[in-house]
Amino acid sequence: MKIEDLEKVVELNTYIKGIEDFIDICNNKTKYIEIKCGVFRITVAEGQEHEITKALEKIKSNMIEQLKELGVEV
Repeated sequence: MKIEDLEKVVELNTYIKGIEDFIDICNNKTKYIEIKCGVFRITVAEGQEHEITKALEKIKSNMIEQLKELGVEV
C-alpha cells in the first residue's frame, strides 16, 4: 500500500469513528445535540435527529466503500 493510500485509510477511519460517536450520542436520547464548527452552529432537538443519523449512515457507508477500494478489509 502506498503512503498516500495509508494516509487516506487513517483519515477515513477517523471520519467513520466520528460518525459512529455522533450516532451513539443521538441514540442515548439526550434532550438536544449541539454541533459547533467555526461559525456554524446547529441545535437538534430530540426526535429530529433521525434524518441526520440516516444521512451520516449513508456517508459512513460510502467511506467504507472507499476503504474497500483501497484494499482494507472492513
